[in-house]
Amino acid sequence: MGRRKRRKAPQATAGKDRLGEFAHYPNTIHGIGIISFRCPLPKMQQAVVETMLKLNGREEPRQISVSGHQGEVEGRIGFEVGIANGTFFDNLDVITASELIQYLASNSNCRILDFLLVATYHYRRGGKMLPVRFDHHHIRFSFEEGAMGVTIHHARGTRRLPLDELFQIILEELRRRAERERLGEVKIEAMRTL
Repeated sequence: MGRRKRRKAPQATAGKDRLGEFAHYPNTIHGIGIISFRCPLPKMQQAVVETMLKLNGREEPRQISVSGHQGEVEGRIGFEVGIANGTFFDNLDVITASELIQYLASNSNCRILDFLLVATYHYRRGGKMLPVRFDHHHIRFSFEEGAMGVTIHHARGTRRLPLDELFQIILEELRRRAERERLGEVKIEAMRTL
């Protein structure tokens, strides 16, 4: 995702990449989940987009292991989220999320949403917050009526955040949103991580 400027989202025309899909989504999967829901599919797609938007920029305290230090040190974990736009990812901000939700509303055959989620880690030393190697994940939501599959590919990093914990963070936020929006129960039917 990096610090690229956000490009304008492509229009839904033949021959162009579709917003929300990563053309090079990896075949190697490190985590998979199946989630059932009771609301209409477009409402769940919107809830997923809003969930990922809420995670973007979120930070919280966390104990972090750092090479050269025995044990763990006080630190922070944060999240940066991008949405696929063909062969790259745009930062998922309020404007991009709004464009994506409009795109989904006008393209009922869109059944895949691919995100890049970067887990960032920083620890305090000498009054400064210093970064340690980040984890990059590709996350795909595949939608059907009443169910969605979630796959995670750990692209790079040291996996300071276990994949099952990453699943739980995303799904707890999705459950809170579903409850707040009165979308009905969101339930994990199966989950497995490597």
